[in-house]
Amino acid sequence: MTIINTNSISGINSITAQGASGVAFYDSSGVNQRLNITSAGNVGINETNPGGLLQVGSSSASHVIITANTGIDINDGAINLYQATSNVNATPFIISTDVGGTETEKLRVTAGGNVGIGDDDPSDALTVYKTNTGNPTGITIRNTNAASTYSHARLRLESQNGAAYGEIWADVANAGLRLGYNSSSTVKIDTNGNIVFGNGKGIDFSATGDATGMTNELLDDYEEGTYTVVMSDSGSGTITVSTSNDQAQYVKVGNLVTVSGRPLVGSKSSPTGDLKISLPFVPAALTEAAERSPASLYIRLCESGSNINNFQASLSSTAFLQFGYASGTDHVASGARVKVGTQIWFSVTYRTA
Repeated sequence: MTIINTNSISGINSITAQGASGVAFYDSSGVNQRLNITSAGNVGINETNPGGLLQVGSSSASHVIITANTGIDINDGAINLYQATSNVNATPFIISTDVGGTETEKLRVTAGGNVGIGDDDPSDALTVYKTNTGNPTGITIRNTNAASTYSHARLRLESQNGAAYGEIWADVANAGLRLGYNSSSTVKIDTNGNIVFGNGKGIDFSATGDATGMTNELLDDYEEGTYTVVMSDSGSGTITVSTSNDQAQYVKVGNLVTVSGRPLVGSKSSPTGDLKISLPFVPAALTEAAERSPASLYIRLCESGSNINNFQASLSSTAFLQFGYASGTDHVASGARVKVGTQIWFSVTYRTA
């Protein structure tokens, strides 16, 4: 059945009801089909055999133009946009905005599959670019779940099979940016910009050349501070430090410690052994007692009859600097050679356990 009415519908002069085949709309020539509704309910515009609910076909110009501000809503369905062409130089998929008649490209997918946001010629799988005005953010990953302080936002980088992966995440609970590998948190950048390593971790210098006998290339600690000196007698008596001068300084880099101070003897009672001064860290047990480093000394105000130049000091196997007093070819106990007020200036560098 054909219905022809050249007056009531402007621009459409022929409507054909095709029975089981659907309904077709033609132009005034009655030859060129402009719209087709198939018996299955598919609609074709300039397409005689639409393969979907709506198919727009044209050899030139834009296929679909929406001029209203309402946009398009697609509920409960997927969107599949593609170019059916083998031309690698074909116009890529582009999303643009138009403000005040000025069209600006915002997103592009090239024929090679690269995605550019703010970049019309992306050379990588994803390129994000924004003009550096006011130090803008290129990409924001945010976890909006505020129910837990462990609601982190993470960026995950995986190997091809997913067996190895790295992660970058904002650690809300511990106030820092963390870097991890295979679920292990290895490095944190805190709110002050400091780099914080996990316990037992550090900077690995294994890429550098090694000397014969090298045993470790991990720099895992740095600290500096003060500690309270303790004096004692290695024998049966007592020697104590004066509380007015009982602080010493130390700097620890890796397992190497340098200590310096000027403690005063506060009291003594019948010392029979050597004077000992405590250290902040236990010395390492090295081959052939190499941990027993000698110390630099300057002694003032010792007991009458003693010579300040005869005092010597070296590390003991425990966390003490032990003093001896040279006498002939060996040394004798030093405890009896000091008195209340003796000043002991010392500096020693040693390796820790």
